[in-house]
Amino acid sequence: MAPVYAALRAKTTKEDKDFRDKNGKPELQKALTEINNVNLNKAKNIIIFIGDGMSIPTLTAARIYTAQYEAKQRNGDSVSGEESLLSFEEFPNSALIKTDSTDHQTTDSSSTANAIFTGVKTNWGTVGYDNSIRTNSNKPQPNARKVKSILNWAQEANKHTGFVTTARVSHATPSALYAH
Repeated sequence: MAPVYAALRAKTTKEDKDFRDKNGKPELQKALTEINNVNLNKAKNIIIFIGDGMSIPTLTAARIYTAQYEAKQRNGDSVSGEESLLSFEEFPNSALIKTDSTDHQTTDSSSTANAIFTGVKTNWGTVGYDNSIRTNSNKPQPNARKVKSILNWAQEANKHTGFVTTARVSHATPSALYAH
C-alpha cells in the first residue's frame, strides 16, 4: 500500500454500529425535528441550483478532494474527506431528483431540464414540449403540446426572473427555461 493511502487508512474511523449510533442518530433526529417545524410561509425568492452532471459519485469525489485540500492547507494532515460536506449540502432544504425521459432510460440534459423546470417529462433531445413532440421528424407537428416553465409561471405572476449559467444560454439545461 502506498504511504499516502496507508496514512489515510490509519486515520479513517471504523464505521461500525457504535459509530453509526453516535453520528447518525443526531443527524436523523435533526432532520425529523426540521420536518416538524416546516415553514409554511410563502417563499420570497426561489433559487434552483442545477449542477449538471453532478452524480452521487462526483459529489463524493468533490467532498474528498475538498476536505483533503483544506486539511493540507491548514496543517498538512490527511483526512478521508467522505464525512465532509460541500457548502450547498448545508442548505436548510435540498433535494435529489431522478429524472428520465419518456422514451429513454438514460436521458440527456434537455429532457431532464424540461422535467425539472416544467414538471412534465418529454422525449429525449426535446425542451418546451410534452412527449407528444416527435424528435427527428421533418413533418409539421401542429398537435405537439407546449409546456410552460417555472420562469413562465413566475413572469405571469409579475415576478422578476432570470437565470445564470456557466454554459452558453442555448445549452440544453438553461434553454429548457425559455425555449420551444
